[in-house]
Amino acid sequence: MRIRFVLALTVFFTAAMGVGALIVDSHAAARDILYGRAQERAAAFSDAVASLAAPGLRDGDVAGVRRQLEVLAALPRVDSIEVLGAGGEPLLRAGPKARQSAPDLGGPPPIEARMASVDPQTGAKLGESKVSFSTEALQEGLRTLFWRSVAIAALSLIALASVSWAVGIALGRRIEILAESVDRIGLDGPFLLEDRGTRSEVDRLARAFISLHGRLREEAAARRKLESFKDGLADMLVHDLKHPLTVLNAVVTMLADEG
Repeated sequence: MRIRFVLALTVFFTAAMGVGALIVDSHAAARDILYGRAQERAAAFSDAVASLAAPGLRDGDVAGVRRQLEVLAALPRVDSIEVLGAGGEPLLRAGPKARQSAPDLGGPPPIEARMASVDPQTGAKLGESKVSFSTEALQEGLRTLFWRSVAIAALSLIALASVSWAVGIALGRRIEILAESVDRIGLDGPFLLEDRGTRSEVDRLARAFISLHGRLREEAAARRKLESFKDGLADMLVHDLKHPLTVLNAVVTMLADEG
């Protein structure tokens, strides 16, 4: 497998695991923060409902409390408002889901908050208010945030993979040139490898091969010079020995003829 494929796949999968973990963690953190703030708002709203209902419960003005609850129940994201008596019996209910006999299991669970209605003069408990808020908008916001994070992560991964692919192509091309040049080390042909003068590992390796090529060329030249000297020395010795041998051969031939 070529180095650009290895580098691109390694960077892509490593970044994908890191980005995936980051998305899950950030989504969970955003969910906790948003639900925590929604719960705080529900508690504050329930406290306001309990404070508004306290005078009516004390004076027995159920109709006035009902009118106030209907105004508050018309606010956005309010599912239901319920007022209980001192013994826990339901007195009033208002809101779009106040008349449901069974809970709605098709959507996300609502956020609920309870607060006691207390007589400000005596401190006696007059009843209790129960508020239910819809979380559909909250869930929709979380889904939008999640898919937006996924889209940004996908674009980032594509960019990282593209950059790593380009880096792998450039590095692979340098390695191919390096491999082709290594095959020509010590030969008389052209040596294509060049040193760019950087501190990268490829350039350090290139400098080592260039130095090795130079040493091998020097050794080859010295070996050819030594072989030339050896051939000249052998020719000289043969020439110098040939003359005494010729004289000895003539003397021996003459002695043989006279004998």
